[in-house]
Amino acid sequence: SDAPFGVQTWDWHSELDPFWHTQTVAGTRFGFVGLTEHGVLGKIGMNSAGLGLFFNILGHRADAPGGVPVHVLAAAVLGDAATVDEAVELLRSAPIRTSGAFTLIDTETAACAELSPVGVPVLRPVDGYLPHTNHFLDPTNAQGEKPGLYEPDSQDRHALILSRLHANPAPTRADDLLE
Repeated sequence: SDAPFGVQTWDWHSELDPFWHTQTVAGTRFGFVGLTEHGVLGKIGMNSAGLGLFFNILGHRADAPGGVPVHVLAAAVLGDAATVDEAVELLRSAPIRTSGAFTLIDTETAACAELSPVGVPVLRPVDGYLPHTNHFLDPTNAQGEKPGLYEPDSQDRHALILSRLHANPAPTRADDLLE
């Protein structure tokens, strides 16, 4: 169909592998399922309204203690938002003091909300794709990027993804995603 779809790869610290697990959450406006780590309320998932959330950690020089932690925001989005627009509205209403990228997908649209203490700009797909790694793509947030966290690995991974997207036909089945 023409509905958007998403793929998240996860290459976090391999020593944490025993602590990742799936979760099923009920009791919120929308139930949700996902992948998380012990003690983390929300991360990657999809809710019963059809809203999906992918998660990247980012670093901004203005990051500081306080505000709503990004993992709590992820759980709030999955539990309370039915659409990308509702999720963005929820995120923009929260006091944010740390950074992350929430790629959001509903049955009709995809967008990436880059969270930072500076604001929550929204990125839209370009040529049908919306890849994100662990650095800011929004120019305003990128000016405050915390140096040394993910460089140049994040930029190199993003460039690799873009090159493969442009070198291969659009995937029509799951196996096509490997290239």
